[in-house]
Amino acid sequence: MRLFARKRREEQENIHLVSPVTGTAIEMSEVPDPVFSQSILGPGFAVLPKDDEVVAPAGGTITSVADTSHAVYLTDPQGSQILVHLGLETVKLNGKHFQLLVSEGQEVQPGDPIARCDFAAIRAAGYQTPVLVCLINGAETVSDFDLATLGEVVAGQAVASARRTDR
Repeated sequence: MRLFARKRREEQENIHLVSPVTGTAIEMSEVPDPVFSQSILGPGFAVLPKDDEVVAPAGGTITSVADTSHAVYLTDPQGSQILVHLGLETVKLNGKHFQLLVSEGQEVQPGDPIARCDFAAIRAAGYQTPVLVCLINGAETVSDFDLATLGEVVAGQAVASARRTDR
Protein backbone atom coordinates (compact mmCIF):
# COMPACT_ATOMS: atom_id res chain seq x y z
CA MET A 1 0.00 0.00 0.00
CA ARG A 2 2.82 2.45 0.78
CA LEU A 3 4.37 2.04 -2.66
CA PHE A 4 1.01 2.83 -4.28
CA ALA A 5 0.56 5.91 -2.08
CA ARG A 6 4.08 7.14 -2.90
CA LYS A 7 3.53 6.58 -6.63
CA ARG A 8 0.20 8.44 -6.45
CA ARG A 9 1.86 11.39 -4.64
CA GLU A 10 4.62 11.50 -7.28
CA GLU A 11 2.00 11.57 -10.05
CA GLN A 12 0.38 14.58 -8.38
CA GLU A 13 3.76 16.28 -7.83
CA ASN A 14 4.85 15.88 -11.46
CA ILE A 15 3.42 16.83 -14.82
CA HIS A 16 3.86 14.22 -17.51
CA LEU A 17 3.46 15.25 -21.14
CA VAL A 18 3.09 13.06 -24.20
CA SER A 19 3.88 13.91 -27.79
CA PRO A 20 0.96 15.69 -29.46
CA VAL A 21 1.85 14.26 -32.91
CA THR A 22 4.00 11.65 -34.56
CA GLY A 23 7.19 13.30 -35.79
CA THR A 24 10.49 14.66 -34.53
CA ALA A 25 10.67 16.16 -31.03
CA ILE A 26 12.94 19.18 -30.69
CA GLU A 27 13.97 21.56 -27.93
CA MET A 28 11.88 24.71 -27.72
CA SER A 29 15.09 26.72 -28.25
CA GLU A 30 15.21 25.35 -31.83
CA VAL A 31 11.84 26.88 -32.79
CA PRO A 32 12.38 29.86 -35.14
CA ASP A 33 10.10 32.20 -33.18
CA PRO A 34 11.45 34.12 -30.17
CA VAL A 35 8.20 33.91 -28.21
CA PHE A 36 8.60 30.13 -28.16
CA SER A 37 12.38 29.71 -28.43
CA GLN A 38 13.00 31.98 -25.45
CA SER A 39 10.24 30.23 -23.47
CA ILE A 40 8.43 33.53 -22.97
CA LEU A 41 5.14 31.65 -22.70
CA GLY A 42 6.70 29.02 -20.44
CA PRO A 43 8.72 25.83 -20.68
CA GLY A 44 7.85 23.27 -23.31
CA PHE A 45 8.86 21.45 -26.45
CA ALA A 46 7.94 21.16 -30.12
CA VAL A 47 7.35 18.32 -32.53
CA LEU A 48 7.84 18.57 -36.28
CA PRO A 49 4.79 16.62 -37.48
CA LYS A 50 4.77 13.66 -39.87
CA ASP A 51 1.09 12.95 -39.29
CA ASP A 52 -2.04 15.10 -39.33
CA GLU A 53 -3.68 13.92 -36.10
CA VAL A 54 -2.98 15.97 -32.97
CA VAL A 55 -3.61 14.48 -29.52
CA ALA A 56 -3.85 15.90 -26.01
CA PRO A 57 -0.38 16.11 -24.39
CA ALA A 58 -1.93 15.69 -20.92
CA GLY A 59 -5.22 14.96 -19.25
CA GLY A 60 -7.50 17.75 -18.14
CA THR A 61 -10.21 20.13 -19.23
CA ILE A 62 -10.20 22.05 -22.49
CA THR A 63 -10.35 25.63 -21.22
CA SER A 64 -10.18 27.50 -24.52
CA VAL A 65 -9.94 26.97 -28.26
CA ALA A 66 -8.80 29.67 -30.65
CA ASP A 67 -11.44 30.98 -33.04
CA THR A 68 -8.93 30.36 -35.81
CA SER A 69 -8.47 26.72 -34.68
CA HIS A 70 -4.67 27.04 -34.46
CA ALA A 71 -4.43 26.64 -30.66
CA VAL A 72 -6.00 24.66 -27.82
CA TYR A 73 -5.59 25.36 -24.11
CA LEU A 74 -6.14 22.76 -21.42
CA THR A 75 -5.83 22.79 -17.66
CA ASP A 76 -4.80 19.65 -15.81
CA PRO A 77 -6.45 18.66 -12.50
CA GLN A 78 -3.67 20.36 -10.49
CA GLY A 79 -4.04 23.69 -12.33
CA SER A 80 -1.21 23.57 -14.85
CA GLN A 81 -2.24 25.40 -18.02
CA ILE A 82 -1.02 23.81 -21.22
CA LEU A 83 -1.04 25.41 -24.66
CA VAL A 84 -0.99 23.29 -27.81
CA HIS A 85 -0.09 25.65 -30.65
CA LEU A 86 -0.36 24.34 -34.21
CA GLY A 87 2.34 25.90 -36.36
CA LEU A 88 3.91 29.36 -36.45
CA GLU A 89 1.90 32.43 -37.46
CA THR A 90 -0.91 30.08 -38.53
CA VAL A 91 -3.47 32.39 -36.93
CA LYS A 92 -3.29 34.14 -40.33
CA LEU A 93 -4.87 31.08 -41.98
CA ASN A 94 -8.13 31.91 -40.20
CA GLY A 95 -8.91 28.25 -39.52
CA LYS A 96 -8.16 26.96 -43.01
CA HIS A 97 -6.56 23.48 -42.92
CA PHE A 98 -7.50 22.94 -39.22
CA GLN A 99 -10.29 20.81 -37.78
CA LEU A 100 -10.69 20.95 -34.01
CA LEU A 101 -12.18 17.82 -32.42
CA VAL A 102 -12.74 19.30 -28.94
CA SER A 103 -14.66 22.16 -27.40
CA GLU A 104 -14.42 24.22 -24.22
CA GLY A 105 -15.29 22.31 -21.07
CA GLN A 106 -14.54 18.91 -22.59
CA GLU A 107 -12.47 16.47 -20.52
CA VAL A 108 -9.55 14.76 -22.28
CA GLN A 109 -7.01 12.11 -21.41
CA PRO A 110 -3.40 12.06 -22.64
CA GLY A 111 -3.42 10.82 -26.22
CA ASP A 112 -7.07 11.70 -26.97
CA PRO A 113 -7.45 13.24 -30.45
CA ILE A 114 -7.98 17.01 -30.25
CA ALA A 115 -7.41 18.19 -33.85
CA ARG A 116 -6.67 17.22 -37.42
CA CYS A 117 -4.47 19.48 -39.51
CA ASP A 118 -3.49 19.35 -43.15
CA PHE A 119 0.15 20.11 -42.40
CA ALA A 120 1.20 19.62 -46.04
CA ALA A 121 -1.28 22.32 -47.13
CA ILE A 122 -0.15 24.59 -44.29
CA ARG A 123 3.48 24.23 -45.38
CA ALA A 124 2.46 24.78 -49.03
CA ALA A 125 0.81 28.04 -47.90
CA GLY A 126 4.22 29.16 -46.59
CA TYR A 127 3.89 28.45 -42.86
CA GLN A 128 6.11 26.42 -40.56
CA THR A 129 4.32 23.58 -38.79
CA PRO A 130 5.91 22.68 -35.46
CA VAL A 131 3.33 21.60 -32.92
CA LEU A 132 4.27 23.40 -29.72
CA VAL A 133 3.41 22.37 -26.16
CA CYS A 134 3.94 25.07 -23.50
CA LEU A 135 3.22 25.13 -19.78
CA ILE A 136 1.96 28.69 -19.92
CA ASN A 137 1.78 29.16 -16.17
CA GLY A 138 4.96 27.14 -15.75
CA ALA A 139 6.95 29.89 -14.10
CA GLU A 140 4.54 29.76 -11.17
CA THR A 141 3.73 26.05 -11.11
CA VAL A 142 6.72 23.96 -12.20
CA SER A 143 10.46 23.56 -11.88
CA ASP A 144 12.96 21.18 -13.44
CA PHE A 145 11.33 20.84 -16.86
CA ASP A 146 12.80 17.74 -18.49
CA LEU A 147 12.46 16.92 -22.16
CA ALA A 148 13.41 13.27 -21.88
CA THR A 149 12.93 12.31 -25.53
CA LEU A 150 14.34 14.05 -28.59
CA GLY A 151 14.12 12.78 -32.15
CA GLU A 152 11.50 10.44 -33.51
CA VAL A 153 8.34 10.19 -31.39
CA VAL A 154 4.87 8.75 -31.75
CA ALA A 155 1.71 10.62 -30.81
CA GLY A 156 0.84 9.73 -27.21
CA GLN A 157 4.41 8.71 -26.29
CA ALA A 158 5.74 10.16 -23.02
CA VAL A 159 8.33 12.82 -23.87
CA ALA A 160 8.58 15.38 -21.06
CA SER A 161 7.92 16.01 -17.39
CA ALA A 162 8.22 18.77 -14.86
CA ARG A 163 8.16 18.84 -11.09
CA ARG A 164 5.33 20.85 -9.58
CA THR A 165 6.34 23.60 -7.20
CA ASP A 166 4.63 24.23 -3.89
CA ARG A 167 2.00 26.90 -4.18
